Amino acid sequence: MTNKKEQKALTLYEKGLKAVEANKAPNAIKYYREAINLKPDFYQAHNNLGNLYQAKRNFEAALSSFKAALAITGDNAIILNNIGNNYRLQGSVDTALTYFRKAVFKDPTYVSAQLNLGIALFDIGEKESAIEAFESAKSKGVSSLLINLMLLQSKNIAPDSQVYLMAANDLYVQLKHVDPSNPYKIRALFSAITVEHSNDCLAATMVDFAYSKNLIFLAEKLYETAKTLPNCTDKLYTYLLQKNINSEDNLTNTIRAIKTLIVKNPSEDSYPSLLADALFWDGSLEEARDTINSIPLTVKNRPSCESWFAFNDHDFSTAWNLYKVNIRGGNTYESNTTLDTENIHNMGIKVVADQGIGDQLMFITCLDDLIQLNPKELILKCDPRLHALINRSYPDISFTKEQSTAYQEIGLSSLPSVFRNKISSFQKNLNQFTPDSEKKKYWENRLCSVGKGIKVGFAWKGGTARDKRLASKKSFDLKTFEDFFNIPNTQWINLQYGDVANELSAFRENYSNVHYFQEIDPITEIENQLALIYNLDLVIQIDNSSVHFSGALGVKTWLLLGYPHDFRWFSNGINEQSSWYPSVKMIKKGREQTWQALVASLVPELTALAEDK
Repeated sequence: MTNKKEQKALTLYEKGLKAVEANKAPNAIKYYREAINLKPDFYQAHNNLGNLYQAKRNFEAALSSFKAALAITGDNAIILNNIGNNYRLQGSVDTALTYFRKAVFKDPTYVSAQLNLGIALFDIGEKESAIEAFESAKSKGVSSLLINLMLLQSKNIAPDSQVYLMAANDLYVQLKHVDPSNPYKIRALFSAITVEHSNDCLAATMVDFAYSKNLIFLAEKLYETAKTLPNCTDKLYTYLLQKNINSEDNLTNTIRAIKTLIVKNPSEDSYPSLLADALFWDGSLEEARDTINSIPLTVKNRPSCESWFAFNDHDFSTAWNLYKVNIRGGNTYESNTTLDTENIHNMGIKVVADQGIGDQLMFITCLDDLIQLNPKELILKCDPRLHALINRSYPDISFTKEQSTAYQEIGLSSLPSVFRNKISSFQKNLNQFTPDSEKKKYWENRLCSVGKGIKVGFAWKGGTARDKRLASKKSFDLKTFEDFFNIPNTQWINLQYGDVANELSAFRENYSNVHYFQEIDPITEIENQLALIYNLDLVIQIDNSSVHFSGALGVKTWLLLGYPHDFRWFSNGINEQSSWYPSVKMIKKGREQTWQALVASLVPELTALAEDK
């Protein structure tokens, strides 16, 4: 009978393990309890049950399970370490230290206990003892990135120092190898970095890093785990609010939460900036502006929307400075942002593209200004897909030539800060680009074959998966264009990149005037895409890279913009034509207006254009 009970208990235990792997904690708890009922001295089941309770923050039940396991095994290093973590999570660091020391004494090779001992010592400010614990762990051959980082923190190395940032970056890299479905691995990762006396909340930093790498599920798992740990201040909560700003449709609760944080922590200068961004994306532009104006200029953490207001107000000296901080801050390449214009004729200039292909085209409009300064040599490092296009307009620019003279380097996105500091500097004759002549002729003939009427290019998706908030302002359902498709004497040419074949096929069944040239990949076949766009009568689209193509080519374009619109699309000070591209007319959606209503409002004008063709 005893053997049958033990066998059944073992079977239930194994089911518990599988339930944990499947992330089904309630089932696992049930199996472990049943196993313990059959075999009360099953210490592994007691210990695992304690881990599950602890994950649910039921510290009392967890401690009871751990101590039951310890009573069976005696001084077991793993269980002693778990009890220490339990007390640390409850804020009883002194008691936690006792158990961590017991665990290390029982098994000096148990690195997890050694690490936790160092962290607990660090928690209470005993940094010298913490350093000894971390060094002891390293002396056992453990090359833990966490230990290295904790050593730096214990030695009061500034978090913005090069050595600290390098260690943090090494730790970030480790995130890519963490299994998001393994809560124990994640919890172990965070238990070593959420410490009271840390100079910054590294946990929040790591969550942000995971999110910035589009590891969305991992970031959310890290956050959910980190917020259960001690000493994770409001910075983690701030991260969640920031994520909401980038993703949630309704920001009312987020705005209310940030205002509560400001009342609770009036000295925390990052919260008003967060509030300004939330108000901005919620469409409360005047309140966002007022919030920005209330933030002292000495505050470093500026709201990202501040640059939008500066561009919209044509305050370009302020706008470009903010742009360098808020918008370019995430670039892997950070070039020089200034240009020595006095000595430029004696040296070469190397311009390095540091943004996406659309922005590259937009900022390349500053090349004429640079060339007029007569640099001795001009080298442009940009997306190779643009080389042929640029070379047709600027044959003297080199893309690969090695510098034969002294030169200075500047980022392409920094050229506007040199040459576009007042609205009149945008009002020059744009050196419009031209497509490849053979491809231009090919697409001219091809478009003649699609049918009578004006040829209108269209696109309906923009933004990125990472920034859902921005994507929502740049995208809508293809059905929104149906009012356009119904206009007689129009032929609609797809310019949308990405996997859209199925969407278009459904519409082509009902609209014979919708055309999709599948032989063109708008991402890789840019020369064909440019030639196609050049032959169109009109382009109507949302904000993505295609609008930069039509603008650079001088093709008449209606750019449909969400509310609030992207910072790039400020007016020319005269009408709603783009400052960057004179051929692009900006049509901005109202705060309460739907995309459908915006499109419907344009039907009469487009109908008139089609009739005149």
